[in-house]
Amino acid sequence: MDENKRTASKAFLFEEHDKGYQKLLKALQALAAKSSSNYHFNIRIDAAGQYADNLIHWLHKQTFNM
Repeated sequence: MDENKRTASKAFLFEEHDKGYQKLLKALQALAAKSSSNYHFNIRIDAAGQYADNLIHWLHKQTFNM
């Protein structure tokens, strides 16, 4: 959601491989760039299995400094 509590981005799917994670990174960077102030990502994950573990590990390695 944006600062006015509106949906900030449409939902989309990405696959668990390099191109999929790059798609997610580009989407997060676009959201950060649209922000007129500081931003904070809250990401909810269905932590059911290795997919979630891989995604969590990948997210912790990312930086979103613009």
